[in-house]
Amino acid sequence: MSKPIVAVRLPDDMLLMGQTVRRSNLTGSRCLDIEHFPGLTRVARWFSDRCCNTYAQRKHTLDLTGRATAGTSCPPALENPKFQPFPEQYRKPPMQKHHFISTGTCWYTLLTFLVVSIVGEFSRAEPVVPGTGFSIPKVGDDFEDEEWSFRYNLPKSSKNLDERTRGPGGRSKNGRWYEGVKRGQPDVIRRVATPENGIPGSEGALLLRSRQTGIPRSASHQLQQDDFICNVRSRLGGSIPVHQTPSFVVRVFMPPVEEWENRRGPTFAIRAAVETTNTAPRGLFSTAGSERETYWPGMFINFRNKERSRLDYDTAHLSIRSDRYGRDFKGPAITQTGWWTFGMSFTPDGQVHYYASEGVDDLTEEDYLTSQYPYGFRCERFKTFFFNVCNGDNGKTWSTPWIIDDSQVYYVEP
Repeated sequence: MSKPIVAVRLPDDMLLMGQTVRRSNLTGSRCLDIEHFPGLTRVARWFSDRCCNTYAQRKHTLDLTGRATAGTSCPPALENPKFQPFPEQYRKPPMQKHHFISTGTCWYTLLTFLVVSIVGEFSRAEPVVPGTGFSIPKVGDDFEDEEWSFRYNLPKSSKNLDERTRGPGGRSKNGRWYEGVKRGQPDVIRRVATPENGIPGSEGALLLRSRQTGIPRSASHQLQQDDFICNVRSRLGGSIPVHQTPSFVVRVFMPPVEEWENRRGPTFAIRAAVETTNTAPRGLFSTAGSERETYWPGMFINFRNKERSRLDYDTAHLSIRSDRYGRDFKGPAITQTGWWTFGMSFTPDGQVHYYASEGVDDLTEEDYLTSQYPYGFRCERFKTFFFNVCNGDNGKTWSTPWIIDDSQVYYVEP
């Protein structure tokens, strides 16, 4: 027999708490489908495996008093609110005498787990618009210094491909940017005049572009990327804990479509480096150990050229990294080139919040894209933000020319 899909009926006031609850997550009237809530899915699986009262091909709803709610496919309501078994005609054969968990105990335990899990779901923090709070002048850059420059220290790193860092890495003259150890910096890092319709008063911005994104002087003919990293951690003397709700904002200029690399796939990314504490068992007879783990959520700009689609025109869209299973998923379409504003924020509940909008205006609640626990991790510390410049690494074709401006980091007093 198929396992039932269990849902939880909630009072009206709980549905008003936060933005975690979406209409698409409701089954029937005021019911939460637990399959949309990762914290509850394992409870449903445990309950289905342990309890005998399952109903073939039916969807059951349970309210917080222990009654099964009315519905054409639901069983009759329980008379006793103390979680008695379902009526006899719906039961499987009785448990054998060696089974020590009663059905009543299963009902009680299920409801306990559901209530605790629901409270956890509703305790998620509200998304915080990037740029909220106080800016940190020591990090970020407006590129207004006419003497701005970058020292490359070539050949650049390609540790991700051949384990060679080729230090020392490149670094900007003002000490605010550097070449990553894992991958090299873009081939072109140059201050340029701010493109039209940029931030009012801005005269300088930064061009990022690459041709050889893999191992120096060795084309891989595969997608590769360079990193351009903001020097947040060193200049602040450490990372920013999420109880201070750190965030960052940056403006990105997207050139006209005819200047984009004519290749399908990711071409640019706005990302963060954040830390969590990962607990894993060390061995069969040893206790679990904890270690800090860095991961890199972000937003990718993806291009789809018309030659690789059935359309008569090129298209582009954002993709988000990532959901709780580590999967990238598609975000909004990019229908307009020119200036865009991107931002990410990190709240005390460990969530990562993503924002993007056309133009150079400050981000608002209307620019919200999504909130996630990437890879199932809860963010604990914000380390830095950085940019990926991507291309096909054939040794000849340049990447799309990207221009960034006015990157800033913020925090909120706890």
